[in-house]
Amino acid sequence: MSNKHKREKFFKVVKHNLIKEEVGEFSKETSPASYLKIEEDKLIVFAKKFIQAQGRFVYCESENDFVQKLQSHIAYRKWEKILAFNEDLNSYLNSVGDETVLENDNAIVGISLCQAMIANSGSILITSNQGFGDKINKLPSIFIVVAHSSQIYSNYKEALQPLLEAIPQNISTIMPSEALKQSVIEFYLYVIEQ
Repeated sequence: MSNKHKREKFFKVVKHNLIKEEVGEFSKETSPASYLKIEEDKLIVFAKKFIQAQGRFVYCESENDFVQKLQSHIAYRKWEKILAFNEDLNSYLNSVGDETVLENDNAIVGISLCQAMIANSGSILITSNQGFGDKINKLPSIFIVVAHSSQIYSNYKEALQPLLEAIPQNISTIMPSEALKQSVIEFYLYVIEQ
């Protein structure tokens, strides 16, 4: 073997070991959960983690089931003037009989759409596409998120992939346990089967 090939082989081994030390090699057993593919139903994995993080998960079999459950919840709790974070959501909810508004600085209840649900972490990805601007820092005491079952992803990498074509101005994740340490007292997620 020539000196050039020996040197190249040596540098390859050194480079591999340096990367191994800095980044670390993850086997399937030691890899952080956020990097692993999920073998079981992603929605079930997500729901378990979301509930463990003190979120309240509501599964809806259809859009009609969602409307019925949400209206029942609103009537039972006697919520009024619910803040909708998105114009389309506001229009939809008003069309089915739920009174929501786009502006209400004193709102106790807020409702929003989300970009994605992350199964590995039990967190919710939201962006400015859902109507969040600076409102993300001012969540109401009762926060409701609406998602479709098709919005579930194994990990952040998969969830961010669709955003690469048109990157939103703001991207953030919300964990129920973290939101509950801030201003949020109750965190609900309604997932509609799609």
